[in-house]
Amino acid sequence: MKVLVQDSLANPGDWNTGDSADWSTLAKKLEPAGGEVFDDAPGWVYQINIQGVTFTADYYAVIDRPDGGCEVIAANVDPEDYDPPDMYVQHWTFLPLAPDPDLGGALNTRQSRVVYAGSRARPKFEGGKNTVVKPLGQFVRPAEGLIRYGIWLSDELSAAHVGARTIKGWRDWGDHLDSAELNENGRVKIQRDLGRWSRAKGTLTWICRDTNRTVGWTVSTHEDALETDTAAVGQETVTAPQDGIQLHAWVFSTDVNVPNVADWPSGDYRIQFDVFATGADIVIDLAQFVQMDADTNNGVNIGTNGVDQSGTGLKLFDITGVDPAARNASDRYSVRMAVVNSNTHMDEDITLDLNTSDSFADGPWAIGVNIAVPLATLSVADQVPVVASGKNIAVPVNAVSVANQAPQVGTSALVNVPLDGITEAGQVPAVASGGGGVAPSDPISIADLVPQVLTDVLLL
Repeated sequence: MKVLVQDSLANPGDWNTGDSADWSTLAKKLEPAGGEVFDDAPGWVYQINIQGVTFTADYYAVIDRPDGGCEVIAANVDPEDYDPPDMYVQHWTFLPLAPDPDLGGALNTRQSRVVYAGSRARPKFEGGKNTVVKPLGQFVRPAEGLIRYGIWLSDELSAAHVGARTIKGWRDWGDHLDSAELNENGRVKIQRDLGRWSRAKGTLTWICRDTNRTVGWTVSTHEDALETDTAAVGQETVTAPQDGIQLHAWVFSTDVNVPNVADWPSGDYRIQFDVFATGADIVIDLAQFVQMDADTNNGVNIGTNGVDQSGTGLKLFDITGVDPAARNASDRYSVRMAVVNSNTHMDEDITLDLNTSDSFADGPWAIGVNIAVPLATLSVADQVPVVASGKNIAVPVNAVSVANQAPQVGTSALVNVPLDGITEAGQVPAVASGGGGVAPSDPISIADLVPQVLTDVLLL
């Protein structure tokens, strides 16, 4: 597997690209004892990066795996820096990107870790998803030939190393995939655009944008908008402070009167973060869902998901079976995310990809699903507009006549019709992204479009 290494140098440079199979051949300097002089010869490691997860440690080891993955050991056990109860070692496993059955087959990371921790460090890691915590005494140090040492840098030189490198994230680890899965920049394509995501039971979806939308009920590093349309991919980064301090990193919110429903339905509320890059010591430890007042200053917490998630990739957080009390139709949907960095000596960064359909929030709103008006009786004024190219609308099959049914004929499930596939004549292509059934042999005309009679919000 590809491994990026940044050496500790007097004049730092960008990542060097290597392979986990060649780790033991990297240049190596002796374990620092104090008083070392920096030069530009490699041998001490500043950080390593695998699938966008960056590691900072006293020493590192990388172990190649026959399945195309690798394992990383990052040990923070220097007695000059840590008392024994505060020492910890992370042992991560990285497998090649593959379809995630929990996310509708979306290509995603497969990362897990075992953390060997002293008594005071252990609670920082317990309870996390794909994380197992064991006593530090069970850790077995790897062979010396696999170990490469880190070295302490001044704050100025450390900042220079961070400034000298580019941000590399999980979508840059698609080398093993078919070229059709990669975009023009060699990165893994947006998965929801390919019809791969965990389907919601409702029909309203918003995109997490990098557009500013300040709110009053919380103070977060980034306060951004939830919008119905996508845009060119953007990135935002948050620096998480050392020593386990929770940081309110992002909050995403809809505009006033959106979703324009006073009595929010019972069901599941969700948000998916696209974590492009992150520090190995960072976890997303909270996703809080709020029914926010129109003026943004107050709101009602409808639920919190506090299961820690570490690493990179598509991270779905949800609250299930929630039944919010009726409030006001002007209320907004707002979701806050918090992070914690367990590293006691160094701040670390987390970077989200935003503006794409892989970064979204949704809920159980089912606007338009129960329409039962015969389509042939509707005027043009009642039709769903076909002017928002690039979006999806959810077509309830029980509202489409037998002669004009979309794929998944005879089911009550929703299918997604891509609007950018509708021609000027209003035709729906034979292959719709909801797929799985037989498409109609005759195209669906403008007169057969699903009515927008319950709301002025586009069906999503």
